[in-house]
Amino acid sequence: MIIPTKNCKRWIAPNIKSIQEQKIDKKFEIIVVDDNSTDSMRRFLKFLNKKYPNLTLCLLNKSRGSYYARNIGAKQSSADILVFTDCDCVADENWMNNITCPIFSKKYSAVQGASNIPLYNGFWITLETTRGAPKGPFVDTKNFAIRKELFLNLGGFDERYLFSGDADLCLRFLKKGFKIGFRSNAIVFHFWTNNPFRLIKKTKFYGLGDLQIFFGHEKETQISPIFLFKKSILMLIRGAKEALRARLPIHSRIIYFFYYYFFYMIRGIYFFLYFYKGFSHLKY
Repeated sequence: MIIPTKNCKRWIAPNIKSIQEQKIDKKFEIIVVDDNSTDSMRRFLKFLNKKYPNLTLCLLNKSRGSYYARNIGAKQSSADILVFTDCDCVADENWMNNITCPIFSKKYSAVQGASNIPLYNGFWITLETTRGAPKGPFVDTKNFAIRKELFLNLGGFDERYLFSGDADLCLRFLKKGFKIGFRSNAIVFHFWTNNPFRLIKKTKFYGLGDLQIFFGHEKETQISPIFLFKKSILMLIRGAKEALRARLPIHSRIIYFFYYYFFYMIRGIYFFLYFYKGFSHLKY
C-alpha cells in the first residue's frame, strides 16, 4: 500500500484508519511517502507511525512531485502487489481484498477500482462526479493495483510528468499488450471539494496534463488541438443529452449542462495557452 502525501494532515488520519480496518486475511504494509510537507504533517505522521506498526514512513527532504513519491514507495515495498491510493481518500472495508483478488488469481496483472465516489454530498460535487470516469481502460492513482515486478519493468511512473502520469502509465501498459481489469466493488471514497471555483481551477492542471500526454505519446494518442476542439463540440452535445436525462430540477439541469461543457472548453483553452506559450521543454 503506497500513499503519497503533501500538506494533507486533515485527511490522512481517516485514510490510514480505513486501511487498517480492511477485511483481508493477508498481511500488508503501508508506505507513506511525504513530499516535503510544509505544515505539521510530518509530526502527525510520526505519531501515526508509533500507533500502527505496519506503517512505514519515507520523508523526502525535497519536493519532487507525487509520481516520484509513488516510485520511491514502490521501490521500498517488499510486497509482490503494489496498491496505490491518495491521502484524501477513505477506503471501503473490503476494498483491498476486492482490488487484489483478480491479481492473486492471475486473471489480471493490474486492476483499477471505482474512484469517482464522493465521501459526502453537495451540489457541485454531484455535478463533478456525474461527469464520470474515463471510458475504457484507465489508470487512476486513487485506486489502482499492479504487480510490483511489472510496474518496475515498465519503469514506474514517469517522474517528468507534472500531471497525467497515470494516463502515461496506462498507455505504456496497454502498448505492451497487457489488460487492465476493473472492479466496481473495489471502492475508495474521495474528498471532493464543493467549491465551484476550485473545481474549475482544476481544469488548468488537466489542460497541462493533456499537453504532456500530447508531447509524450504523439503516435499513440489522438490528443491534439484539433482533437480537443472536436471534443468540446461533442461535449456540448453530450452535456445537453446528460442534462436532459439527469434526475435533477430544471435549474440544476441547466447549470449541469453549462458546467459539463465549460469543463472541457476551459480545459482546451489551457491546452492552447500552454501549447502556444512554447512549453517545448515538456517534449520528451
